[in-house]
Amino acid sequence: MPNNERISNDQNFATGDKIWVLNYMQASTKTDSEGKNNVTLSKWQPIKTFKTQEEAAKDLSELKVELKTSVKLVGVYKTELNGDYRYFAVADLPTGQKVKQPIAEERYASFKNKKEVQVVLEEVHDYSNYDQSMAKFRGWAE
Repeated sequence: MPNNERISNDQNFATGDKIWVLNYMQASTKTDSEGKNNVTLSKWQPIKTFKTQEEAAKDLSELKVELKTSVKLVGVYKTELNGDYRYFAVADLPTGQKVKQPIAEERYASFKNKKEVQVVLEEVHDYSNYDQSMAKFRGWAE
């Protein structure tokens, strides 16, 4: 391992074993009083190890998983300004979060009397705690 760092999930590798390591780094941008951006990068942090490149590639391919599911539709509404209308839908995600998204007029009409709708969610892993994952709204499935 570079820098002789320990990894908690090292799968009991022996000395001299070749391993594949999944690393991440964080970047933060701050703007100073002159409007210039300063970027600060963290050091690379190991998350997970693999015995083979195939295991690593398989895990990375499953890092973001899209799934289609039914969620409760809280409601739809429209706003008007100077004769122009905007349409919105509010849905309850399985995580407990409510998401408000702009929708087309046709979707507004089709969602108006529904209690549940189909959505596309993406399961995303938290890099600072790789075993934890979150569901992110990625769109309407109908």
